[in-house]
Amino acid sequence: MHVTKKDSALNKRLGYLSELNITMVLMGTIGGIGAMFSFFISPMLRGYNRISIFIEYACILAVALLADKLVNVLKARINNKKEKKVKYNILLYGMTVVFGCICVFSIWEGCPALVTPAYDTIEAEYTSDKEFVEAIEDELAPGSMIYQLPYHKYPEDGPVNDMADYHLYIGYLHSNTLKWSYGSIKGREEDEWNESVSEMKYEDMVSYLKEQGFAGIYVERRAYTEEELTELENTLEAITGSKPLESNNNNLSFFKF
Repeated sequence: MHVTKKDSALNKRLGYLSELNITMVLMGTIGGIGAMFSFFISPMLRGYNRISIFIEYACILAVALLADKLVNVLKARINNKKEKKVKYNILLYGMTVVFGCICVFSIWEGCPALVTPAYDTIEAEYTSDKEFVEAIEDELAPGSMIYQLPYHKYPEDGPVNDMADYHLYIGYLHSNTLKWSYGSIKGREEDEWNESVSEMKYEDMVSYLKEQGFAGIYVERRAYTEEELTELENTLEAITGSKPLESNNNNLSFFKF
């Protein structure tokens, strides 16, 4: 079989794509090269599975090269000049339809089920959070510091009961004048301070925070069980001598010093 320079170039390209694809699969797979790099060299790089989009691109490019080769081969075999144009057009449009269907299927197969978000519920929660934080701002002077409970490492420390990662950012989202304790990068001095404060007895915590200039304690209720929350809020109410400010959806509370 005669191999042309064009065939040789195609084979080389497909060979390079194959080697690249295998390498990327080994890099991104569980327990693969990425995991070995994290274990032996540095854990700072993560999320190797996100290389999947490049794996997909390499596969698409390989299929496109083969499709182009197929079109050229079939085109060369059409010898009847009168029928050449018609047959080539049928071939071209046919392959366009086939690969178009494959493309649409791959997009559909890779997408989650199309479910309409509960916009009314999302809006109600957003409004409740906004009104709650604005009510705190009305109670405090601009620049006041607020300590947030529970202590939660940042970033990405996982959910705690019904509190998801970044729920403690609600204050930042809706506030213009207040300062919040959450958000120190884990492992840094500020994060260690935050954690040490959270481990204090509540009486000592309130006393210490007052000395440091904090104006109150914000509680993300979803992080606690019912028994834990009752104990926490009853204790803070007794120490501060005031009823907590509560959000309309009962997810948040605030105790002013």
